[in-house]
Amino acid sequence: MAVRPHTQMNQIEHPAVIQLLNRNAERSDYRVLEGLLGEAIEPYIYHCMGIDVGRFVEAHRSEEAERSLLLMYENGPCSLCRHGAVEEFIAIDRLPAWIREACQYDAYSETRKLVASKA
Repeated sequence: MAVRPHTQMNQIEHPAVIQLLNRNAERSDYRVLEGLLGEAIEPYIYHCMGIDVGRFVEAHRSEEAERSLLLMYENGPCSLCRHGAVEEFIAIDRLPAWIREACQYDAYSETRKLVASKA
């Protein structure tokens, strides 16, 4: 699919782009996700993107997801966004030590439990 992360589009379109990628996935799509997740985006739109990125990663697990998950974890506006990123980091066996440490103090108890159960 020929989607360029540099193409100007309305932020509201970002989740739709991720849904399309999920249906027609290619290895290079993680670079597209990184481009979208690296943009300055309104928190609600970023949250919606985070949900769709989580679905994409779950459906197309790969170590290549690491950068997208890192962006989601660092920039996601809510505990659920962080939790989803941590779940997928664990699924691809790439949870960074510093995130594991931070998760011990996460506001969301399920994230704390998840990391404690994988220690």
